[in-house]
Amino acid sequence: MKFDFDAATEVTHHDGMLWTAQLDPGWSTIGGAPNGGYLMAVALAAAGQAVVGQRLLTATAHYLRPGTTGPATLEVEQVKHGRLTSTVGVALSQDGTERVRVLATYGDHEALNGPAELSLEPPRIPDPAECLAPSAELALRLDAHLALRFDYRVPAASRWVGGDGPGQARIDGWIRFSDGRDSDLAALPLIVDAFPPALGELLGPMHVPTLELTVHPRQSPSPGWIQARIESRQLAGGLVEEDAYLWDAKGRLVAMSRQLGLRRSTPITDGAERAMNPLVDQIVRAVDATAVIVEAIPADMWDRPTPCRDWDVRTLLNHVVGGLRIFTAELEGVDAGADHEADWLGADPQQAYARAAAADRAAWQRPGALDTTVRISLGALPGQLAAVIHLTEILTHGADLAVAAGREDLVDQRQCEDLLRLMRDMGGVDAYRLPGVFDAEVVAPADAPAHRRLLAYLGRQH
Repeated sequence: MKFDFDAATEVTHHDGMLWTAQLDPGWSTIGGAPNGGYLMAVALAAAGQAVVGQRLLTATAHYLRPGTTGPATLEVEQVKHGRLTSTVGVALSQDGTERVRVLATYGDHEALNGPAELSLEPPRIPDPAECLAPSAELALRLDAHLALRFDYRVPAASRWVGGDGPGQARIDGWIRFSDGRDSDLAALPLIVDAFPPALGELLGPMHVPTLELTVHPRQSPSPGWIQARIESRQLAGGLVEEDAYLWDAKGRLVAMSRQLGLRRSTPITDGAERAMNPLVDQIVRAVDATAVIVEAIPADMWDRPTPCRDWDVRTLLNHVVGGLRIFTAELEGVDAGADHEADWLGADPQQAYARAAAADRAAWQRPGALDTTVRISLGALPGQLAAVIHLTEILTHGADLAVAAGREDLVDQRQCEDLLRLMRDMGGVDAYRLPGVFDAEVVAPADAPAHRRLLAYLGRQH
């Protein structure tokens, strides 16, 4: 099974230097038009076929007209073929009209590879676990489905998550594919263009269509989060430059870009700065916090016991993944395809969680998710109550897994404290203290960490 990005950028060869592609609506920006970085990535997928054995050094795209979803043709021209560098042009057209023109230079990887003699270091920002996940609600209302293709994390000060902003046109944050795909050279032209406009941090959310985008991929990223800085320093006559810098998990600069955008005269004011629903945000944050724990489970610990009576680590994770899949199906109005305790993990439990988590995040972030009636083993529940139950399941079982794996240092203590307070504020969980749900409360030391007090409140004996 292909990852979403690979399927969405697949090109098919026809006669000579002609290729075709199917532009996927899942990579759209405001108004439903395909994202500029996505269009460049599709064009480069065809261009790279003409220079096998060389890697991309630089690419510039001029956006002549907005693209649309659906079929596209790509006419490739080999402008220059050399031993050290080669240059390729691509015209991406739809319905007989050229939409994007790309010029790219490729080079011999071995000849141009070497240690950095001058390097731009990443700025110091909080780790992803200490940042907030922006809501995709506003983006989806504006048909910008690209928001579901990535996990984003930004510091709490960002206007994107309801903060006051940094006082300048700059976004610092983290990004990775939401389906678990690692970033690579092919993805970098998309990632530099995957954040909202930096101008929004200063002036509020707005639409800034790209006129021209130049990308310099420097090296293939290591697996993990990509740190990004997106900034604008010049706005005049409706034109704004925006620079992007990307560093991989090892702190190495992997890409730089500059684009020229056209600032739309009217900012987006449809509740944008406060569009994040706190409950949905908590679910996204819990899903991601548990992902960190799941990724840290060693291969020899799947049969280790957990605080959940009679469940080992694999059985508990299978229960969690099954819950994610069932909630996703309910929110999307489809059948989950299996019972809660079926085998949802297969041969790769951690990848199974990553895929289920991506689908779950996307389902909760769709407009109207909290208005959905969700049918689970406890009955037909209103969306708000179902969301609280889902949050409790993910966060609590994440803590269970952390205890079992000896990685309690990875638990989100603040969110556990918040959930414990929420439960008490709602009148407690005594009505649910049933076999297989919650046992009688266990007394925990007053100075115990929040996750231990939460587990004790829900009847865990460990």
